[in-house]
Amino acid sequence: RDTVHTSDSVLYEEVRHQESNAYCHVRMGIPVRILRTRLPDMPGVLLFILSCIVYGVAFDFFNISGSLYVNENAPKDIRSSAQGLFMLMTNGLGATFGTLAAGAVVDACVYNAAAPSWSKAWYIFAAYAFVVGVLFMLMFKDPAKHKTTSL
Repeated sequence: RDTVHTSDSVLYEEVRHQESNAYCHVRMGIPVRILRTRLPDMPGVLLFILSCIVYGVAFDFFNISGSLYVNENAPKDIRSSAQGLFMLMTNGLGATFGTLAAGAVVDACVYNAAAPSWSKAWYIFAAYAFVVGVLFMLMFKDPAKHKTTSL
């Protein structure tokens, strides 16, 4: 039995044919996330709604493309474990570490600072996203892509 649940099979098949574009979506999502922190002043509610939309799209593409990548590259005998590890590292430990780190930044820049500055906190988050995006583009090598180009 495949590791994708039967109820998710329709979504899986819809996204599967777009797998080659998943890497492109991840590369585009990181700069968009950086740019959204530097938009001109907008009403708070509108900016919050736009932020939720961008976050939701980025989160969906990340989870689907990551699951597809693991599904295509992990050996069948460990595929379920590999997908479980992917989810644990990204949505479990990664989310916990990210929440704690973001809380420390906000505490240092806003709540415990002599001169509270949300701008400073957002610059730190944008710089972190930029560094992660650059490291991803430099370090990630898709083995399937290299196999087809070396033939």
